[in-house]
Amino acid sequence: MKKNPKSLCDNTRFIAHAGGMINNDTYTDSLEALNLSYKNKFKLFELDILKTSDNKYVAAHDWDSWKLWSGYHGKLPPTHKDFLSYKIRNKYTPLDMKSINSWFLSHTDAILITDKVNNPKEFSSIFIDKKRLIMELFTMRSVVEGIKNNVLVMPTWDLVKLIQGNRLEVLRNLGVQFISANNDNLIYNKKVFLNFTDNGMNIYIYGSVNTS
Repeated sequence: MKKNPKSLCDNTRFIAHAGGMINNDTYTDSLEALNLSYKNKFKLFELDILKTSDNKYVAAHDWDSWKLWSGYHGKLPPTHKDFLSYKIRNKYTPLDMKSINSWFLSHTDAILITDKVNNPKEFSSIFIDKKRLIMELFTMRSVVEGIKNNVLVMPTWDLVKLIQGNRLEVLRNLGVQFISANNDNLIYNKKVFLNFTDNGMNIYIYGSVNTS
């Protein structure tokens, strides 16, 4: 939900979730998904960011799903080396920070939106371009940390609804421009969300768009 959307062709309205759908596969967080979504004119790319057992950031929706889709049989989380050794669904290329940074370096109009990771200071320090980073965050402490480190933050609605008093005023005073929410949040808070968007807040609703 964005204020005054131009059209369905406005590529700032949609986020390629987990890199985007490819061959009817979702949540791959893969290089091929990024490439297809970019080909289909997406500019906002969400990746789920987790840490391997040796403390390296990689893109994976969750470890149980990754284990199922990769055929990995070891302990979770895997090492960085093991993570890179397995194709997702036997055909998609996994992403670590080196490949994520390389991709965004060569796609200079693309913006990364993170999910799962809740350490904005640490993560933003190793991403190639902080100006093209929006981090979905899950605690007020991480939101404040992100803002102090010049990171664009996107608190979840589950966090926003815990704010006492005038939520919109609190968020605007912090400098928050974006909120993430799911479809149920929208259904049950439609008037609140419309008030937010009427006052310049951008709300992104979880959903999937088939780019195949």
